[in-house]
Amino acid sequence: MNRYLSERGPSAFIALIQFTACYFLFNLLLFTPPLLSSAEAKRSKAIKTLAASAPMSSPTLSLLTSEERSALKMIRADPPPEEIVRNSHYWVSNEHNHQLWLPFIRGIGGAFVGVGTDQNYLLAGWAKSNLLILMDFDQEISNLHETYAFFFSISETPKMLIDRWSRAYGEDSARKLAEHFKPIAQELATREASKKGLSEKRSVSYIKRRVKRYIKRRVKIFKRTRGLLWRRLTKTRKKYVALKIPTFLDDQAQYDHIRSLWATGRVIAIRGDLTADYTMLDLAEALRTLGETLNVLYLSNAEQYFPLTPTYRRNLIHLPWGATSYALRTMGWRSLGFFDEDEKYHYNVQSGPNLVTWMKESNTNKAGRMMFKGREIKEPGFSVMNQPPPKSKKRPEIEELPK
Repeated sequence: MNRYLSERGPSAFIALIQFTACYFLFNLLLFTPPLLSSAEAKRSKAIKTLAASAPMSSPTLSLLTSEERSALKMIRADPPPEEIVRNSHYWVSNEHNHQLWLPFIRGIGGAFVGVGTDQNYLLAGWAKSNLLILMDFDQEISNLHETYAFFFSISETPKMLIDRWSRAYGEDSARKLAEHFKPIAQELATREASKKGLSEKRSVSYIKRRVKRYIKRRVKIFKRTRGLLWRRLTKTRKKYVALKIPTFLDDQAQYDHIRSLWATGRVIAIRGDLTADYTMLDLAEALRTLGETLNVLYLSNAEQYFPLTPTYRRNLIHLPWGATSYALRTMGWRSLGFFDEDEKYHYNVQSGPNLVTWMKESNTNKAGRMMFKGREIKEPGFSVMNQPPPKSKKRPEIEELPK
């Protein structure tokens, strides 16, 4: 070889190098497996799974009778709003000091009505409520509660529930949700097709499209909110562990209670408007049919977005308040004083009977102004409405009950 190269000169040496390089590249391309795209690599990676727990064998609450379930099903949803607050979905609570209400609601029982998402489970766990009505004028929040319902049903412990929202088990949770919602979507789509009077051929196509769209939407919402909810639940658990206050996120008894509420048909999630004509009046009638009193009404900061209208007053007055019952509210008015400057909320609690009296007798048209007139400040940022309303020359207008 050396003699050949010396006779041929530099050109032969260069040709040999080129041949060797081509041979090496040919073998590299021939025997190296093709590179996967990021999406393909993600799909090819084994999905970490979290097994589904069996249904509760011994719920801590009794099953509702068929008559009681029927009464709850009679609660109508209010029409969707033209727009939602700040054009945003409040997937998690932005309130962080619900422990202020704990001394008032601990073990109070009865029915619980609340707006929003995760905070309702926290409060209902403390209250040991017998019935949970979750209402929000944002339909997506009601849809999110359906995901919660499924995760509660397949998660035996609080840790498992939180893990369903984690990145590690996210893909597994999404697949489980898709399987869970498939028969639900099938039933809804079949009903829709029947109402439309579609032919058999068109009905098959319509149902297929609707089922696919329904499942895709639910899974998309889960994927969009998964990280947000995991962080919220994890931080909430950490906060209350540090405060040595048990919650449904670390206390098995409270968790079992919330899980039992779902398992026995004692939870409904519905699109409802505190100021409208259907949901509030219907749930009041349903509670009376079930022989339940309303012991906790969780309003969050909803009242700062509307005046105390005649319809809202009527809705609150008509509720079957318990002798010991409370309305829980927050208010983002700095003039009231914030409990936490980072959070920027004032916390307030008012007994049900006191609230009814104010609705009947005071013509104050804002909840925040009402609080200035009748509250007792327990500590900066936290107050109790325990004073009767001042005498008004003119009684407030109250909407009549529909006939």
